[in-house]
Amino acid sequence: MLVLGAFVLGCDAPDPSPLVDVTGPLVVPDGWSASRLDHDPFVSHRPAAVTCPDAGWGVEGTSVEVSTGDCNYLSVEQPLLLDVPEGTRIVVNLWHQVLHAERPATGHAALVVGDDLLWEREVAIPGPGAVHGDVVIAPRDLRASERVVFHLHNHGVNTWNLGDVFADGMEASQP
Repeated sequence: MLVLGAFVLGCDAPDPSPLVDVTGPLVVPDGWSASRLDHDPFVSHRPAAVTCPDAGWGVEGTSVEVSTGDCNYLSVEQPLLLDVPEGTRIVVNLWHQVLHAERPATGHAALVVGDDLLWEREVAIPGPGAVHGDVVIAPRDLRASERVVFHLHNHGVNTWNLGDVFADGMEASQP
């Protein structure tokens, strides 16, 4: 009976680390490092020949900048900085200069946390420069130190920047 009581009490124990509303950056511009091939969730998007020297991407102010004239495919990763509860609004800021290509194409940018696609944007090329401030909802509890992958590829010589990615501290159901 004592064992059964301990089991029942153990089942009712609160989560030792409940997630709370959070506000703050989820990644930092200088935290990205090249993804290993076995960690790249977009390996099926890779061109036959990947060319992406260190000079093709890097920190530019408060963003990570990718010059697709030098880097035809990017997959970089870093650990998530904060715990984020399911349902939290996450803001992703991406911008690009005027997009050039010899033939119409599509640029693709995405963020993956763990094994889950958190955000993605496809942009028609050629096209005007633009700033994309997207809001997505955390699909599950995201834990600090989970792997975040930033992926970008396009056709043509273009410049893209991933700026702030942050939790805004509000649950999606709040105004």
